[in-house]
Amino acid sequence: MQQLDAEQKKLNKENLMELSKITLSPVKEAGNVELMYYRADSSVLRKRDGEGDFLLMNSGRSVSLDTYFNCFSYAKYLRYTRVRDVIFELELKGRFCIYVMKKSMYQQKRANSRRPMHFVEREEEVYSGEVYQEKKGKWRYCHDFSREKVSMIPAGDMDESSYGKNVESRKTTRSAFYYLKIISLEDGSCFYGGRYLTRTEPDQTVRAALDICTFKREEYVLRNVSDICKALLDNPKSSIRDSLEIFVVDNGQTLEGKLPEHKYVHWFPNRNYGGSGGFTRGILEAWDRRDRLTHVIMCDDDLYLDPLILEKMINFLKTVKPEYKDLHIHGGMFALNEPTFQTEASALWCHRGLPRKPLEMRETFNLLMNEAEEPFDYTGWWLTCMPLDVVKENGLPFPLFIKCDDTEYGLRNEKNVLILNGVGVWHEAFDKKYSAHLEYFFSRNDLVIEAYHGILGKKRQVLFRFSGWVLKHLFMQRYEAVYFKLRGMEDYLKGVDFFKSQQEDVLLKDLLAHNMKQYTQEELEKMGYPFDQNKYEQSCRWMTNRKERMINYLTLYGNLVPVCFYRKELNVVDMQASDPCHYSFRKHVLMWNSGDQKGAVTTASNRLFWKYFIQMCRLDMKYLLCGDRVAEEYRTRGKELTAIDFWKEHLGLKNSVKQVRLPARWSREAE
Repeated sequence: MQQLDAEQKKLNKENLMELSKITLSPVKEAGNVELMYYRADSSVLRKRDGEGDFLLMNSGRSVSLDTYFNCFSYAKYLRYTRVRDVIFELELKGRFCIYVMKKSMYQQKRANSRRPMHFVEREEEVYSGEVYQEKKGKWRYCHDFSREKVSMIPAGDMDESSYGKNVESRKTTRSAFYYLKIISLEDGSCFYGGRYLTRTEPDQTVRAALDICTFKREEYVLRNVSDICKALLDNPKSSIRDSLEIFVVDNGQTLEGKLPEHKYVHWFPNRNYGGSGGFTRGILEAWDRRDRLTHVIMCDDDLYLDPLILEKMINFLKTVKPEYKDLHIHGGMFALNEPTFQTEASALWCHRGLPRKPLEMRETFNLLMNEAEEPFDYTGWWLTCMPLDVVKENGLPFPLFIKCDDTEYGLRNEKNVLILNGVGVWHEAFDKKYSAHLEYFFSRNDLVIEAYHGILGKKRQVLFRFSGWVLKHLFMQRYEAVYFKLRGMEDYLKGVDFFKSQQEDVLLKDLLAHNMKQYTQEELEKMGYPFDQNKYEQSCRWMTNRKERMINYLTLYGNLVPVCFYRKELNVVDMQASDPCHYSFRKHVLMWNSGDQKGAVTTASNRLFWKYFIQMCRLDMKYLLCGDRVAEEYRTRGKELTAIDFWKEHLGLKNSVKQVRLPARWSREAE
């Protein structure tokens, strides 16, 4: 104990850099999930005093920090930064036994198996000792991890086709972290949290702009900005107090005078040019201040976050190795309805966005899986930190308005991306809502991205995918969605000049005029389409037999038969998970969206079916004739749409913006 006391005094005198905090305060709006922060015995109570939350523990009770927000991912620091030691600092009162533990995940070659990847979890004790604090005070322990061996390849250097096939025969550590286990040795002991520190001095100047793009979501934005100001910008104990600014880009122009008056909080009214226009405006404002700013953190407006994750991101970048100066840090996304489940942390472009790392984070093994590097193509903009230098090297985002704007920019810029435990946000699940007008952006933007990046498939592959989606919506009587799919293809074929002249707010207004109307349960009942829960559950379980499938194929799901012969009984289906067979020979179908508790009614029409079928065939022929020329135009002229001068003019930051003229046939009301 004397040697430890001497070490304590030495550590207390040193000027140490903070890496991250150990916090015991869950985000209330995200379910108040304690297991994301600590694991405690049932009799451990979380209390609150003037300085924050703390844990009250009786003798023999324990608290473990092998959790998403409070573990220390030393393997990532070892790989990407100059940090080689960590100092565990705890704030305590009472008598404790403290353990420093290490968890590792090894990848081994499995004998006599077609699956070579075999992951094994291992736990080791690094340090243990007793601590007594008569009054509330700090305890520190320094651990050097410079000799740790971790076989970690940056995700940007991995080849997706060979990932997991070439596995070494010896044990190789793919991910690892330290955590603390605290056991109380007397009643009434208190644990107040702590910090992870290091002797390593920062050698990188990091000052980030938090780029929040919003459209009429004042509640979320005001809450997040207020929390960040309180926890970071106005907190003298914050290690990034002068390393962060907040840029709120207000596409709806509804936040004037509502944001906190602060020298580091900036409000920018912007045209409603979607996510690409809003985030690009924030990037431009940061670029114009590049004499003092080094990074931009893109952040969605409709999420909940713990402000301390920003501290962790910025402090990590302050010690990053020079060869990783282009490092992006990306946050995991957790679903609000399942606050411990990470739905995505990166994605592959194949199949229009295949999410990576969907993991249940209450499991410690999944914490290790989340730390392991995997091949990826891009990350989303709900929380992504990037260096400002990418603007000079690769330009600004494409003017895609919404949907896939972050995908394209990620494909273009992201090579080294860090996924780090403790950096995540809670977001509404993307599959909870459906709006038909989004099909326009999926149809158009997917093709633009693949053409620009030279990954567009052969003509027959593109047409098979496009026509397949159009036919599926036709069979499901979603004529509004078909309208948007066809219009998206036609606008794609107009090439780069269409994007240079478009005015997205005018375009969106016109699209919404043709959108599918959705109604509440009460409104549907007044219209004569009552929602029947039994029918809804029955349709979710219903499967067609072989005879029914054959009849559906031969009649194009009933569209070769006059509507007057259809069944008039209302069918109730899931809007997100229904199939064309649910609509076959049905005059009316009620599509119910359980996410926002609204529904829409489809009405079968032979006339609209054949009208849009003929338009699809015409567009297919047009693509066959000029598809190669248009794709080449996007490849050669695409950079015109990512230039700073273009965007400043497009956003009205210069004198004028060109007006877009909508074709007359697209301006008519949908039939």
